[in-house]
Amino acid sequence: MKKHSKTLTDVSKRMLIEKGMNMVAGLDLGDKYSHLWLLDLDGRVVESKRIRTSAPALEKYFSVWAAMRVVFEAGTHANWIYRLLERLGHEPLMADTRRLALITASLSKDDRADAERLAELGLRMPEMLNCVQPCSVEIQRDRVVLKARDTLIATRTKLINSVRGTLKSLGHRLPACDGAAFVRKAGPRIPAELNETLRPLLLAIQHVSDEIRRYDKRIEQLCERYPATLRLRSIRGVGPITALAYVLHLNNDPRLLRTSRDAGPRLGLRPKRRDSGARSPELSITKSGDRMLRRLLVQCAQYILGRHGQDSHLRRWGLRLAERGGKSAKRKAIVATARKLAVLLHVLWKSDTNFDPFYGAGPRQAA
Repeated sequence: MKKHSKTLTDVSKRMLIEKGMNMVAGLDLGDKYSHLWLLDLDGRVVESKRIRTSAPALEKYFSVWAAMRVVFEAGTHANWIYRLLERLGHEPLMADTRRLALITASLSKDDRADAERLAELGLRMPEMLNCVQPCSVEIQRDRVVLKARDTLIATRTKLINSVRGTLKSLGHRLPACDGAAFVRKAGPRIPAELNETLRPLLLAIQHVSDEIRRYDKRIEQLCERYPATLRLRSIRGVGPITALAYVLHLNNDPRLLRTSRDAGPRLGLRPKRRDSGARSPELSITKSGDRMLRRLLVQCAQYILGRHGQDSHLRRWGLRLAERGGKSAKRKAIVATARKLAVLLHVLWKSDTNFDPFYGAGPRQAA
């Protein structure tokens, strides 16, 4: 084991020397302050200090050093720090937090120790970091539009549930309706004695719905800047929001995935595995990656398998899974369809083709 570790270290050192680097830094990012651990190529500690997590402070520190490898975890500040370090001539490595269990699950966790472990991994085994590629400023700003709309949707749902719960506790029930039509349909049914009390909530719901519609128009305009969304929307049930979220998640570059089958695991739609001996338990999905996009794909899968879904190989495949029986068969079929949909979207994008409901099927099968 020691010999194998030494071989990995020698290879990593040789690669750093070829790049003209003689140091590796581990940077444990915090909201206000970050801890830095600096090593030379022999693993000796050069410096350990705390730096303020701000652009001026980080630029002042790293601008005086020669090119080095800087390892840090993906997070809130990771994207802009990556761009800053790259501009200063360093080699930033943004590590996937899911692959760093020795840090996240450590029983003796602190900023200094985390920075030390990041530096050690960056020096000896950088391939274990499963580095994440940052997005451009433009794509990051476009993602904000989707996240802001998603926040408004959650806010409106919470307000509507509050109104429904209040009336239900007093013996009144409101009709089931879409969130956008809630004020129009539910407003006249609110008892007169509660109208003054609940009116501010109804006004807030209406205002949030108006803002959501403005975001929807803006998302339609953004889709025009990303032509790949047109291919993805050729699947009935995949709308502009899901298509745009998918394209932006992959930084508008389908080559970010090695194969289309990697789309499912990347979005956390692959079942966990914990095989041991003869035991192979059935576990839930990993739920890693972009939570909002995963939820959107599940919603698309629900539409595809629902009564309004277009007849296709994808729909028939999902319905066959749902018919296998069992209490959770339908739920599993929806998740499996969402995973298959994630793969299919990447295939359409990479091949630049529209969706064919019965691709490769003969006339009899299509009929």
